[in-house]
Amino acid sequence: MIGAERLRTNGFLVVIAVAALRTMVALEPQVWFADLDPAIDAMPLLAVGLRGSLQFDLLMLGGALAALVGEHRSGRGIDPWMSLLALLPMPVILYHAIGPVPGDAFRGATWLASMVGFVAVAHVVREARMRVIALSVLLGAFAILVTRGAVQLLVEHAATVAEYQRTRSEFLALRGWAPDSSAALTYERRLMQPEATGWFGLSNPFSTLMGVGAVALAAIGLTARRAQQSGNTGLLLLASAACAVLLVVNAGKGAIAATILASAVVASHLLWRRVPRGWVLAVLCGVALAAIAARGAVDAFVGDRFGERSLLFRWYYLEAGARIFADGLHALLGVGPDRVQDAFVSAKPAQCPEDVKSLHSM
Repeated sequence: MIGAERLRTNGFLVVIAVAALRTMVALEPQVWFADLDPAIDAMPLLAVGLRGSLQFDLLMLGGALAALVGEHRSGRGIDPWMSLLALLPMPVILYHAIGPVPGDAFRGATWLASMVGFVAVAHVVREARMRVIALSVLLGAFAILVTRGAVQLLVEHAATVAEYQRTRSEFLALRGWAPDSSAALTYERRLMQPEATGWFGLSNPFSTLMGVGAVALAAIGLTARRAQQSGNTGLLLLASAACAVLLVVNAGKGAIAATILASAVVASHLLWRRVPRGWVLAVLCGVALAAIAARGAVDAFVGDRFGERSLLFRWYYLEAGARIFADGLHALLGVGPDRVQDAFVSAKPAQCPEDVKSLHSM
């Protein structure tokens, strides 16, 4: 029989290794041809598809189970409420996974594996040496992500824009977009924005991780500075600053707002050994949602003349989400992890030009 210590250690290492790999590997449900004509570009995407993603999920779930069994057998105990919260969505995820849409199993399994993996890590890092291992992997992952983001901003973005401007007519014709259509204008607006996306393909998840990195690395560096005066702590603070720069350049309002709140919590703990009460943070999060609602109200009165679009589009997402939620069993079972776009198309406001795959508030 495998010993409890080996179970918890090896399971923990599997979970954090898979989590780190997921931040550095592109994931695509369709790895062949993407949206290009195979006669023009027959090369497969450099990405992991459905099968590879599910293999990652099985590895993480297996590692998490081993870690939790090891924690239990070692006598450290398992938090029942935290475990229940992670497993609570499982029936709904399985309900959609056995349906006709493969993407529901693809994305749902990832959500479930991530939640269970988080619970396993939260238990194991109660031990100091395991916290050191987890933080070491965290530091390595952020170093790679920051490097990737910097290359995208400083090298790849300019090259991509230049290539698009050179082949604009052919590019739009290939997709059936008129040059002045909303689809073309939306694509060009996003293309011209200098954004770092890492391997996620979207700036929002990358910005969220940069916010996490800015706060976590600064906290680790400042705490370590008190214990030892060395260049290592300076490197931590430098890495934190790099994450903050990428966060600001991406200009993701949600990620910036969340980072400010997290910074306030960490700063109050470091300075005064206390954190704000939970209801204070809940109110501040409510203020962010209220700002989105206020932007929607401005749009109702002045139309498109105000100019700001980021908050406005999030109001469209919330408005469509409320309509989807009110539709029959959707309030209880959802529409499925991979069917948000289909539901959004039928529920979105008429003036919304986007057909998003995510409502940005999952």
